[in-house]
Amino acid sequence: MPIFWQTQIRGVLHIMRDVEDLKFNQEDFELLKILANHAAIAIENARLMQQIQVHADKLEDRVHERTQELRTIVNAMAGREVRMAELKVVIKQLRRQIKSLGMVPIADDPLNLEL
Repeated sequence: MPIFWQTQIRGVLHIMRDVEDLKFNQEDFELLKILANHAAIAIENARLMQQIQVHADKLEDRVHERTQELRTIVNAMAGREVRMAELKVVIKQLRRQIKSLGMVPIADDPLNLEL
């Protein structure tokens, strides 16, 4: 009995009897058709589950890659913030030194720092 899924044969259901002279009747064939249909559904479900797992694995890999990219960006931004804070301190010190020498800074403070 062929195992069909839509228009494709997915397998063959082979049934044997151990009684030599006993032949299959129409009722036996109907039962075999039902079993073959159930087998076709099970085979298709297994194929779809495998396909879903492949897609899930690819998606998980992509999420991991993207998370790593974002972690790199966040770390770079955090480093930038630390450097900016350090730069603000240096600018404040330079402005104080300029003022302590009786000079007036002529450039506006790009970071809008107050002394």
